[in-house]
Amino acid sequence: MSPDGKWGASLNFARIPRRGYSYADAVLEDDKRPDLDNDGIFLVNMYTSKTQLIVSYRQIIARHPVAFDLENMYQWLNHIIFNCDSSKLLFLSRYCEDTKISKWNTNMYTINLDGSDLACTLPQFYWNGMISHQIWGRTPNEILIDANWCNSGHEYIVYDDSIRPLEAKLISKGLGPMGHLIFSPDGKWMLADTYPKNALQSLALVEVATGKIKIIGEFQHKQPNNYPVDVRCDLHPRWSADGSIITVDSIHDGKRQIYMLANLFER
Repeated sequence: MSPDGKWGASLNFARIPRRGYSYADAVLEDDKRPDLDNDGIFLVNMYTSKTQLIVSYRQIIARHPVAFDLENMYQWLNHIIFNCDSSKLLFLSRYCEDTKISKWNTNMYTINLDGSDLACTLPQFYWNGMISHQIWGRTPNEILIDANWCNSGHEYIVYDDSIRPLEAKLISKGLGPMGHLIFSPDGKWMLADTYPKNALQSLALVEVATGKIKIIGEFQHKQPNNYPVDVRCDLHPRWSADGSIITVDSIHDGKRQIYMLANLFER
């Protein structure tokens, strides 16, 4: 849902082969090639329920930096996110040869809500094991990513989507295992989580002006060895509107729950 509450964005979840990102009863489509003109990213008016296709697979493929690479590939879309002023979306276009394998290629696109200015701002060669997550930043064009571009570990990077080619800027050297990032409402702070390390997931508070990182929580992440990866529970930190409270998802106490943390700056 957009920050102004006017819009929702959705896609065809049945096409997503990574089932942890789909619905349990969504039957995976057999056709490698999607419906080029009638499927893509949909915009939903939250007041009228009217739904419209704002960008189709055919348009997305036309902007693909290496379109011939899509031959005989299974294609799908994932991870739609609104920017801070509800004017733009980012989303991932992914493809793989066999839906039963876990390796896929990723291209990230941005687009205005009216369907204009579709652009592939983070093509596959940036992703190739070097980017783990993406989210809009403090301004309508700023994008925040967790990237390992310097081969020195994952760092917290921002760039302006309206400036091309990409000009990356370092926020912080990063915490360790790749994770999810999000700016506070006032843009002065950032939350960062990690994937499990020694059965623990860390949650950190980052001071944007200095890049200093402070661990504010550690959460147990114990699961049987035979658990499929899509059943894991990432922290996915989120701020309250006034920046005083955050929530995380965790299985710290043995059950998947939402945990609320307050008094962040007193820890």
